[in-house]
Amino acid sequence: MKKPENYFKLFNEILSNGISTEDLNEMVFKIEKKICLELSLNFISLYYLTNEYILNFKFTCKQKIFKFKHLDKKNIPFPEDISIEKEKTFYIYKFPFYSKREDIEAFVEIAIKEKFTSEELQYVKLLLEAIFLYFLRLYKARRLALHDELTDLYNNRYLKEYLKQESIRALRYNTKFSIIFLDLDGLKEINDSYGHIYGAKTLKELGKLLKKHTRSSDVVGRFGGDEFIIVIFGASKKETKSVAERLRKQIKENIFLKEEGFNIKLTASFGIASFPEDATNIDDLINKADKAMYQVKKSGKDGVQCYKED
Repeated sequence: MKKPENYFKLFNEILSNGISTEDLNEMVFKIEKKICLELSLNFISLYYLTNEYILNFKFTCKQKIFKFKHLDKKNIPFPEDISIEKEKTFYIYKFPFYSKREDIEAFVEIAIKEKFTSEELQYVKLLLEAIFLYFLRLYKARRLALHDELTDLYNNRYLKEYLKQESIRALRYNTKFSIIFLDLDGLKEINDSYGHIYGAKTLKELGKLLKKHTRSSDVVGRFGGDEFIIVIFGASKKETKSVAERLRKQIKENIFLKEEGFNIKLTASFGIASFPEDATNIDDLINKADKAMYQVKKSGKDGVQCYKED
């Protein structure tokens, strides 16, 4: 890769071939794999700062292993400029890049056996910045289309599409999943007493709580207003009810709007329906979980109810 034209050629190849899939993880996997092979790297790792955590995409060349992680913001310092360190037989480079206008802050870490010349370093920097800024712009645009802006959970549109795909897979492979439909009790009172800004902050805090106390394999989304859906894979109603009970207790014990100087305690009502036991149609499944939730509302709120045929 000594010649400048080789870097430009690699950039064009990645844009035409690497960024051509709907799956964002697969997209960055293709990009990192291509760069790793062309530059003879030991590994390449992208760190992208979000409001809540750091997204990390890492490809290790020799083992051909790709990993995606959520990392704590406090544990990963972001470099202000290009840095280089010698680690055993490799040079570790970190290339930071920013876009204030697009609210993008990221850096790429690579490991290579031979040190770059000053000229190569500049071309590598330009290559990585151009490729990963392009990817992150696309990543942000797609993420906005699939996520709820307030809570950063999946939105209604994504939930329904995802459930349709999972229902097809479940029928094909004879598997099952359950959904938890929960409605936050008392949000109207918060809006009336403190204003909608604090109501929105309450929903945001609830979204964080739900993510914290569910598995990474579970899908958590905001269905609308103060209603949320959690998809639990491979779980029976009994197992799903245990998850819902645990979440109910977490919500009941949590103090909302503590940082704003309030001491607000809330509860939530939960309904559960299972696929394909209760429904083989996604709209029916959601309606039945919703119906079970309203049974809880009618009987005093702050509870969990599995769907039962009348």
